[in-house]
Amino acid sequence: MTVFVGILFVGCEKPENSIGLELQPGDDLLGYFVSDTTTLRASSLKEDSLRTDELTSIMLGNYTDPIFGKTRASAVAQIKLSSSNVVFPEIFEVDSVVLSMVYSGQFYGRPVPQAFQVFKVTEDLYTDTSYFTNYRVQIDETKDLVASQGAIQEISINDFSIVDGDSLQPQVRIPLDIDLGNELMTADPSVLVDNIVFIEYFKGLYIRSLTEQGAVVNYDLVDSDSKLTIFYRDLDDETPDTLSYVFNINSDCVRFTQIEHDYSATVLSGIENAEVDGTELNYVQSAAGIKTIIQFPFLEDYKSFGNITINKAELIIPVVDADISRYSPQSLLFLLYKNENGDNALLPDQNTGSHSIGGNFDESSMFYKYNITRYVQQVLAGEIPDTGIYVVSNSAGVTVNRVVLAGPGSTSDNKMRLELTFSE
Repeated sequence: MTVFVGILFVGCEKPENSIGLELQPGDDLLGYFVSDTTTLRASSLKEDSLRTDELTSIMLGNYTDPIFGKTRASAVAQIKLSSSNVVFPEIFEVDSVVLSMVYSGQFYGRPVPQAFQVFKVTEDLYTDTSYFTNYRVQIDETKDLVASQGAIQEISINDFSIVDGDSLQPQVRIPLDIDLGNELMTADPSVLVDNIVFIEYFKGLYIRSLTEQGAVVNYDLVDSDSKLTIFYRDLDDETPDTLSYVFNINSDCVRFTQIEHDYSATVLSGIENAEVDGTELNYVQSAAGIKTIIQFPFLEDYKSFGNITINKAELIIPVVDADISRYSPQSLLFLLYKNENGDNALLPDQNTGSHSIGGNFDESSMFYKYNITRYVQQVLAGEIPDTGIYVVSNSAGVTVNRVVLAGPGSTSDNKMRLELTFSE
């Protein structure tokens, strides 16, 4: 007797006209079967490190999650001269030094006022080097450059900043110690000739938040209003006016985000060293956090039916978070598999115009749904390896969103499942 483990035929009714049209002629749809109980196995595991340099924004701040624990994001950025052959007055007085960073409009957590620390980078940074979430830049931690250490800065994501009566783009403005201004203005003239020599002299800034129960906020460092500004007075003049000099942060500057995840004292404790069973629940977290793997251990049993055609294969992954208004899920989750070389690869359904693979979060139905017809067909044909599917975050380098997913053995009625329509 042949036993098909995990396969149950739940219907023999005429499928919708569009089913399978991308794989076989529309008038050849008799003798089909429908199954939604193919055995699935799932587990969650730590995500690989992720490249964060040269992205649209950097992340900065700390956020504590009741399920995923603590996430800390710190930023690294070079500053560069806004002009060459810079000459500062011989006699001057620094009034203030301000590091301004423009909000990109995105945050995760609670955007409460935050206290920041800023330190000098002590290693050379290179634009042709890739920097990842787990990279730890060398800094001089003996001197916090913030003018009033521990001072709270308002985080007003959507409110314009008013400075000297002028309305500026929403931004955080961190006052730095005037000693930094004195250091830069009294630097040897040879290091103020151009940026090639300047970044060897002043290698960059490292910024982090001290506020634990806050938010991870996104900043657009390429915006022209993201910069370091020294305000000073030229004392050589009889009536010294307040002047300023800007050090740019732009697309030519190295900039990246460092990420730390702390899962201790949570249900995910130990995930750094071992997978977490996903029979009931699974987890996906951005910023090199967590991914889920789904395996189909008995998928090849369908070969026993002979030469079958997969007319449609839909993977349904329900969301079980209770409070998505506060802990918003990722807008999109990608599916990957390991190819014959062991490298991550997109499913063949991602690269076809005949149907959309899907994967967007459906808030009304509370699930992610994928059309993986070609993937299943090619696995059964032996054209791609049956290594399982990884569920990973989109925009993972610029977000810290996370989501809790129902497993294939969930005690609720809404389970992770594969819905197959196939014909002989």
